[in-house]
Amino acid sequence: MKKYKVNIDRQKPSSDEILSKRNFDGLMKQYNASPLKPGKKPFWKKGWFAGSAVTAVIAVSMTVVLLEKNQPEKNNSPAATNSSLQSANTRTPGQMTNTSNTIVPQKRKIAPPLKGMNISFTDFKISSAKGGTVTYNSGSKLIFPENAFVDANGKSVNGNVDIHYREFHDPVDVFLAGIPMQYDSAGKTFQFESAGMMEVTASMNGTPVYLDKNKNVQIQFASENSDSKFSVYLFDTTAGNWIFKGKNNVQQPVSASQLTPKQKAQKEKDDQAKLSALQTQRDDGIAESYRMNAVPAQPRVPIHADKTKHRFPIDCDPREFPEILAYKDVIWTVDESKENFDTKAYDIQWEDFKISKGTEEGKYILTLKKGTTVLKLDVYPSYEGTGLENATKEYDKLYQQYSDALAKRDKAEQTARSNYEIAVNNGGLAYLVSSHVNDAVNVEVTDNFMRVFTISNFGIYNCDCAGDYPGNTRVVLAMKDADGKAMNDLTSLYLVDRHHFGLYSYGGNPVANFTFDSNSSNMLWGVKNGMLYTADDDQFKNVRGQASATFVMKPVLRSFASPDEMKNFFGIHTKRQ
Repeated sequence: MKKYKVNIDRQKPSSDEILSKRNFDGLMKQYNASPLKPGKKPFWKKGWFAGSAVTAVIAVSMTVVLLEKNQPEKNNSPAATNSSLQSANTRTPGQMTNTSNTIVPQKRKIAPPLKGMNISFTDFKISSAKGGTVTYNSGSKLIFPENAFVDANGKSVNGNVDIHYREFHDPVDVFLAGIPMQYDSAGKTFQFESAGMMEVTASMNGTPVYLDKNKNVQIQFASENSDSKFSVYLFDTTAGNWIFKGKNNVQQPVSASQLTPKQKAQKEKDDQAKLSALQTQRDDGIAESYRMNAVPAQPRVPIHADKTKHRFPIDCDPREFPEILAYKDVIWTVDESKENFDTKAYDIQWEDFKISKGTEEGKYILTLKKGTTVLKLDVYPSYEGTGLENATKEYDKLYQQYSDALAKRDKAEQTARSNYEIAVNNGGLAYLVSSHVNDAVNVEVTDNFMRVFTISNFGIYNCDCAGDYPGNTRVVLAMKDADGKAMNDLTSLYLVDRHHFGLYSYGGNPVANFTFDSNSSNMLWGVKNGMLYTADDDQFKNVRGQASATFVMKPVLRSFASPDEMKNFFGIHTKRQ
């Protein structure tokens, strides 16, 4: 008898996993491509089918589910090319979403709607060879393995890599960055509710670098939402849609409020010891850079001899003065800025002389002797004729050698300082070298939940839950301006619910099926010719029980200096503000 393996307690797939596998359009194409043969009865008209209809349907359904469950998740998206390093300000705005909930998938783009307003990146440095941990001011961490970076050709890069990172924690962040919050799957557009987003890219000397295909970065993303319903999505900038990447683990770290004063003091003491060790390592590295990279004396620019001044063509031992050792035919010109020269000195047959460095830079002392007579003169080297030409050529050569040696030493010193800064930032010790000493334990210990997942490509990642438009109220919504004219040329239109992290996209005027939660606090944002228009919650409250409504879209006539200023204006706040 043939044995069958039956899995009874198979784990149920999540709603996000079901959405990622569902393809009703493909099923319909297969059905339409297989017409029935003429004269042949459809199988549902055959006698055997009538009594087995329910069984047949159930069997087919179970087969589909089981086959899909056993298939590994595939990602053939071009997003793996890490093309998202381009500046968000240069991206072309996309089209509005269709008013119907069931639409043809469209290519969406990152399109910041307001000129000059966006969410800034924070830059970190990390060693490509050693890897390390980057800690953002929210408490989020990015843990990079060793040798994780490659260039556009897949070749490993060496040196310090610049990590560019930013986060999005509320509707203002997402709106200003122009990030789409819609997800197309199975012929339907879903709206995202988010637990937070982040974008990470990397570069070296201004040129994009990428993650090695065999390396992953662990993300510990700080979120104020502990719900496990959220999954991880990556925005595919080529296809213009989100890619389901899987679930994330939610972890609750030790809260800062749970640490006793004694524990906080001990943590700061331990961190201070780590910082002192890093400072010693930095200073030793700087000293080593000076020892291993000797810099010759800086050569002096040859001075043209002035024939109107008093001069002495005396040779000197080049070993005593390396800064002029290569300059031949030196003429020592008397400096009379402090004392006038007595020309009687020319009448004496001097027996001995000595040249020594003076107290001023570039000045020397010429000491002349005869018997007990001693004359000291302030002098400086000068040249004329071919002597000046030769001296200038020699100076150019010596200065290049000096400049190269100095640059080499400076680079070694800067490496020591840069390694120190990387270690301080990655070790969460930056608060000890800033003015915010009171924030000590908040650098690594926060009240946020941590959403833990790994990434294999740079780009925009979203901890989201795909769902429908929010609300218990549905109306046909028309929009007009303060003069009563219909606003038909809005380039974007969003419902903002102050109690949920979502940015719900609508299009058209009127909107046939506009839904919102009448128990929440709502706003409507629209953009026209680069200006922001809004309808606030008072207009939402007036439409209860109505089938249709008209909102007056008012222009926001003030400019915002920062995203936080815009959040305060609209009353959108997060704990980290």
